[in-house]
Amino acid sequence: MYLQTHKSFPRVSANKSDITNRLFIDIESTKLNQQDINSISHDATGGIILFSRNYQNPEQLKDLCAQIHNIKSDIKIAVDQEGGRVQRFTNNFTIIPPMRTIGKLYQKDSQTGINTAFLLATILAEELIKAGVDFTFAPVLDIDFGNNQAIGDRAFSHEVNIVIELAKAFGSGLGQMGMPIIGKHFPGHGFVSEDSHTNYPIDLRSLCELESTEIYPYSQHQQIGLNAVMMSHITYQNLDQNPASFSCYWINYLREKLKFNGAVFSDDLSMQAVKYQNDNLETRCQRALNAGCDYLIICNDPHGLDKYLNKL
Repeated sequence: MYLQTHKSFPRVSANKSDITNRLFIDIESTKLNQQDINSISHDATGGIILFSRNYQNPEQLKDLCAQIHNIKSDIKIAVDQEGGRVQRFTNNFTIIPPMRTIGKLYQKDSQTGINTAFLLATILAEELIKAGVDFTFAPVLDIDFGNNQAIGDRAFSHEVNIVIELAKAFGSGLGQMGMPIIGKHFPGHGFVSEDSHTNYPIDLRSLCELESTEIYPYSQHQQIGLNAVMMSHITYQNLDQNPASFSCYWINYLREKLKFNGAVFSDDLSMQAVKYQNDNLETRCQRALNAGCDYLIICNDPHGLDKYLNKL
């Protein structure tokens, strides 16, 4: 078995002006260009997120990760490698089915579903680690209400207990291989119909409704083994006027009510749901920092990123 001690996600200092190692950014292609090298070398950069455009085959990926680590040895390399629609590396990687498939298997035979979730997570983690990737943003803890196409079959199930049981198994598989476990998207992205990549989703449910459904898996964070949580960009308007990535209310809830002591990631700050009239990337980053996010994700905005890093 291929094992590695995973890189931890330390909580950062309370100094909201200290941006050192707090940005997770993307790169342009399968090889590093000079702008990539400059961005990786910046003190603010703590991680790289890879996409399909960065991948050709396992050997190329291994070389790319080695180049990144040679520039900054302690940098973390991440990917969204969930399975199904969200699998960035496919050529010569095991094709992982959508998590809904495992949920349906669980409904037929719970133990088979649990065993399958564990096995697929170990395979996924082993392949990533061998290539030099430190972690994937998984598992998805959203509930499939049948409303949101951006989530849909990425969720294990529409039943909360199934999501929890399979998240435990999937997390155990990642942990067995030495990979951190990152739940998303807190406090829940599965109910609204809009996609936060392109719209401004608003969820009007009460706290009681949320606690009995999508928040409930996060209350089991110790059993699932969560090392970190990614926030959603949903605005839960009856509770707070800010998207969750910008919300002191929700991050304080996570810390104080749920007693979660791991790291908190924003979702991608280039997404439409957190863009406001006349704002810029610097403003969005500061709002996420002020809310309590430990790490900020910035992807698919090379001009904005370059301008922000130069200003820093």
